[in-house]
Amino acid sequence: METCKTCKRFHQHYVRRRRGDYIAMGSGHCVKPRLKSRRCETPACANWEAKNIPKGERER
Repeated sequence: METCKTCKRFHQHYVRRRRGDYIAMGSGHCVKPRLKSRRCETPACANWEAKNIPKGERER
């Protein structure tokens, strides 16, 4: 099932930890048709387009 997380228009939000590294949050925002907050697991809308994910980073 397509979700916001797998859409090229979804921008993941991150938090910087004290030691300087970043971790992904469970949310982000969509840039089409306008800026909207979304959770990663939100079902994809009609504007969904596949994100090009490098083979080594794909979830199993």
